[in-house]
Amino acid sequence: MKRLEIKNSGIVRQKILKHLNSDEQAKYFMRLHAILTLIEQEKPNCSEIANLYGIAPPTVARWVNRINASTDGDISVLMDIPNPGRNARMEEKQLAVISKTLARSPAKAGMKEDKWTGRLLSDYLKQKYNIALKVRMCQRWMRRFEGDTM
Repeated sequence: MKRLEIKNSGIVRQKILKHLNSDEQAKYFMRLHAILTLIEQEKPNCSEIANLYGIAPPTVARWVNRINASTDGDISVLMDIPNPGRNARMEEKQLAVISKTLARSPAKAGMKEDKWTGRLLSDYLKQKYNIALKVRMCQRWMRRFEGDTM
């Protein structure tokens, strides 16, 4: 039988990975599938699995170590533990501005740089929208919204 090919496989892969990282249940199923792939495939290593899912090899190793630390092979150790923290005090309108800003390149936003950085985003939001965010908070928002740009 002829091997099937997926058109635009790079784009399809990005969309799948975006979906897998979109909510906690999908992340959990991705982790389960990664571990199952490690078990079932012939001699895969953490790097190969990590490349498949677009994650870092130490992340896969951490999942394996969690499972190995459980005496009975408890897979629930792969679920995310909710981290308590302060709720965002950003208004929906401000979040929409940040998301919209990060969806385009800095050059299209009138900046000289090619890539958004925390400092650049902070300066841009202050100048353009009078939104004052520290560099570290901008970096966090960039990480949170980075999946939306795929």
